[in-house]
Amino acid sequence: MIFIAIKTVKQIKMAKLSLFFTLIMISLIAFSQQETEIVVVPKPYENALRNPLKGFTTINISDHPWASVTHTYIRWNELENNESDGIDKIINVSNQKWKNAAAKNMKVIPRVYLHWDGDQKYWPADMQKDDYTSAQFQARVVRLIERLGICWDNDPRVAFVELGIIGKWGEHHSPSPSSANQKLIGDAFAKAFKNKKVSVRHFWEHFTAQSFGEYWDSWAHYDQMWGHGNSIKQINEKTGRYKENYIGGEVAYNWGAWEIQPGATPTISVAIQKHRDFVINSIRWLHCTQLRWITGYDQYNPQAVAGAGEIQKAFGYRYELDEVRFSLNDSLKIAFDVTNTGSAPFYYDWPVEVALLDPATKKPVWKAKMENVDIRKWLPGDGWTDPEWKYVGSWQVYQPNENWNPSKTSEWAVLPVKNRVEGKFKTDVPNGTYILALSINDPAGNLPSVKFATANYLKGGRHPMGLVSVGENKCHPLPVDFKFDEPNSDNSLYYDEKFEIVYDRDPEQAPFGGKVKAFPADTVSAWQYDFMTHKSGNKYFSLDSGITIGIYGCNDTTGFNVRSYKDSVQFKDAAQFRWDQTTGTFKKNGQWLKYTVDFKLNQPYQLLLRARNDVNANFKLTISNSQGNAVFFKDFNLQKDFKNLGGGNEQTDWFLSNIPLTGLWGPFVVTFDWYDNVGESGVFGSFSFIASQLDATPPKWYYISLGTFSPGTNIVAMTTEDATVYMVPQGTAPDTTAIKQVAVSFTGATAYKQANLSTNNVETGSYVLYAVDSSGNISAASSAIRLEYPVSAYGNTFDSELKVFYDPANQLIKVKCNKELSQIDVFNILGKKVGSIKCNGQTTDFQASGLIQGVYLVQVFQKNGDLTARKIMIK
Repeated sequence: MIFIAIKTVKQIKMAKLSLFFTLIMISLIAFSQQETEIVVVPKPYENALRNPLKGFTTINISDHPWASVTHTYIRWNELENNESDGIDKIINVSNQKWKNAAAKNMKVIPRVYLHWDGDQKYWPADMQKDDYTSAQFQARVVRLIERLGICWDNDPRVAFVELGIIGKWGEHHSPSPSSANQKLIGDAFAKAFKNKKVSVRHFWEHFTAQSFGEYWDSWAHYDQMWGHGNSIKQINEKTGRYKENYIGGEVAYNWGAWEIQPGATPTISVAIQKHRDFVINSIRWLHCTQLRWITGYDQYNPQAVAGAGEIQKAFGYRYELDEVRFSLNDSLKIAFDVTNTGSAPFYYDWPVEVALLDPATKKPVWKAKMENVDIRKWLPGDGWTDPEWKYVGSWQVYQPNENWNPSKTSEWAVLPVKNRVEGKFKTDVPNGTYILALSINDPAGNLPSVKFATANYLKGGRHPMGLVSVGENKCHPLPVDFKFDEPNSDNSLYYDEKFEIVYDRDPEQAPFGGKVKAFPADTVSAWQYDFMTHKSGNKYFSLDSGITIGIYGCNDTTGFNVRSYKDSVQFKDAAQFRWDQTTGTFKKNGQWLKYTVDFKLNQPYQLLLRARNDVNANFKLTISNSQGNAVFFKDFNLQKDFKNLGGGNEQTDWFLSNIPLTGLWGPFVVTFDWYDNVGESGVFGSFSFIASQLDATPPKWYYISLGTFSPGTNIVAMTTEDATVYMVPQGTAPDTTAIKQVAVSFTGATAYKQANLSTNNVETGSYVLYAVDSSGNISAASSAIRLEYPVSAYGNTFDSELKVFYDPANQLIKVKCNKELSQIDVFNILGKKVGSIKCNGQTTDFQASGLIQGVYLVQVFQKNGDLTARKIMIK
C-alpha cells in the first residue's frame, strides 16, 4: 500500500522560507569561523649582507665589515710532530687558532700543509722530508686525515675544509699528487668528512674520483681564465658540481698578468668598475661562494667600500622574500616564496624557524622548525654569459675580453626559480597579540644566523612579517610605523661552539710473549697473536691454562659477533677454540687474528702461509700501521692465489702467494680474517714473509694520445714494458678484476712500440688507460681521454669541410679547406713540433719526406682565428 502526503501551497512557502533562513545562519557562522589570510610583500633590502658561509674571506680570525669566513693555514707538525702525539694536540691547536670564532659569528676554512716555499718545510720530526711515497707517509697521512675528521667534521666553527697537504702551500703542485696519493688521500678525506664540504685545487684533473669542491688559487687571473676558469665552468656544466659543493679560493696579486685582470691591488679590483665588473661576472659565471686576499682592499677608500658591497652581493647565496602569507584558526598557517638571487647555493641543511615574539621585548615566546624544508635546494640561476674569447695560442690558449660585460647585458641562461615553503603549527601560548617572525638558524645552538634580503629585520636575526592575535584567531599586517632594525648594524649574532668529540683510545697492543717477529727470517705460529692490555692492566686474548685460543672476532655462545676491543670486554666468553697439536692449526676456524711484526728490509715480500691442504679457504689479509690505518688489504683464495710448496705435515702444506707486497718497511700489524666457514675445522697454522722473487715494478707510460676524440678513433699508447693496455671509464679503481670487468677496449702492447686501442662501438664519455703486466702489476691511470661528437682539439665546432690526409706517393701532408688558411703546425707522437709552414688560400701541402713512420698531429690555423687538429698516420 502506498501513502501520499499532501501539503497546502502555504505550508510549502513557509517551509521554503524556513530553509532559506537556516542556510543564511549556517553561512554566517561559517564566515565568522573562516580564517583570514594576510598577504605581505616584504620590503626588499638593497644592500649587501654579512651572512654566514659566504663572501669576503680573511686570513685568520680578524674583523672585517663583510667577512663571516676566515682561512687558516696549519702546518702538519703543529698538529703532530711525532707518531706518539695524540688527538688532544689537534684539539688544542684548533682551539688556540679559532678562539672567539663563535662570538664573532665567523667560521673557518682550514688547510694543512707540509711545504710553504723554499726550504720552509714542516714535516713531523720522525718523518723524512719530501717523502710522499713511502709506506710510513701513506700510513701517517691516512691517520692524520682520520683524526682531522674526528676533530673537525662536527665542529661548528669549521665552514669547509681545503684538502692541502701535498705541494707548495698545499696547492698540489711542486710536486703534484701521484695517482696513488690522489686515491689514498681522496678516499681518506671522503671517509673522514661526511658533513663538511671538502675542496681541492684543480678538481678537473686531481682527486676526480670524489665530488670535491674547488679552490682556485689565482681567481679571475687574465691568463688563467681559459685553462682554469673555463675548466671549472665545464665541470659545473657537466656535473652540476656547484650544486653540491662550493667553489672558492683566492685572488693572487703577485704573479702573471694580474694587473690586466682582476687588477693590480685588492683596492683596484673592487674600486675600479672595469675590474669590479670582471670579478663580479667571474663570480656569477663559476657560482663562487668565497674569496680571500681581495679582502685586503682599503676600507677608508669610499669607491672601494661601495664596490666591495656590490661584490659581496654577488658572492654565494642571497635569499629574497617575494611574498609571505599567514592565517590563524585552529592552527597557525604560514607560507612564503623565496628566490636565490645570488650566485651559489647554501651547502648545509640549516633549519627555517617560525616564531611568535613578545611585542615589547622582541623575544620569542613560541618557536618551531618548519618541516620538509631544505634550503640547499634554493638554487641560483644557471649559465651566466661567457666572456668573449680570443685565441692566442701558447699555454693560455684563449684570453677573455678584459672588458667583460661593459653593457651590463650578461645574464642567466636559466633564471632562478621561486621556492614555495609552507607550514602548519599548533601554538601553545597565552591569548594575546604577537609578532610573527621568520629566521634561518645555525644548528649550533639553534640560533638565528642567515639573513633574508629584506628590510623587515629585528636585531637578533629574525624577520617580522605581521601580527598574530591568539584567542581572537586573527592576523594583521605590521603597523605602518613598525620600527625595523638595520641588518648590517647588528653585531649580536653568534653560535654555540660546544660540541662533543667522540673517539676511542685504543688499548696498548703487544705481540704474544712480547717479542716482535722480524721478516725475512722468522716464522709466526698462528697462536702467537697479539694480546690487548687494557688501562686497568688486564690482558685479553692470551693463551690460557686450557691451551685454548681467544679468537679476536669470533662468535660467542650467544651468537654475538665480536668485532672490536670494546665488544671483547663486554663479552668475556668470546669463542675459545683449542689448538690442534697434531696438525699445528686451530681446531676450529676463527676470525680477526692480529700480529705485530717488523719488516726489516725495504723490498717486496711474498706471504708464506702454512694451512690445511684439504680445504679451499678464503681469507682477507690486512697490513696496517700500529694505529690501525691500512696500507694493504686483499681477499685471497688459498688455491687460486697461492702456489702449493708442500713441506708441512700430513694435513698441512706451505703456500706461497703469487703477488708481491710492496712498500712494507718497519713495524706493522698483520691481520688475518678467516671469514670462511667459521666454527668448522681450523685451517690456519703459521705464516712468514719472504723476499719476493716476483716482478713488482708496474709498467709506466711512454706516450698516450690525450685529449678529445670522436668514437671510432684509435687511441695510441706506448709502455715501458710488455703489458696489456685497458681502456676503462674514468674513476675505475686500480684493481685487476675491476679493470678487466669494465674495460671497453684492450690490446697487447710491446715495450716502446705503438699499441692501438679501438674505440669502435665505444660510448661517448671520459676514460682512462691502465697497463697491466704479466705479474699483475698495474700502471698509474692515464690522464682522462674524452670521446664525444663532434671532435675538436680545442672545443671548436667540427668543420666537415676541412680535410687533412697523407699522400704517400708524393710524401706530402695535404690540407684542403673551404676557408682561408694561415698556418700549419705538425707535431710528432712525443708532442715535439717537427715542422710549420705559413699558408695562403684554401689548400696547402706540407713536405713530409723527412718524417719517420708513425702518428702525427696536424694543427690547422684559419685566418678567422679558428684552430682544428687532426691525427694522421705516415706509413
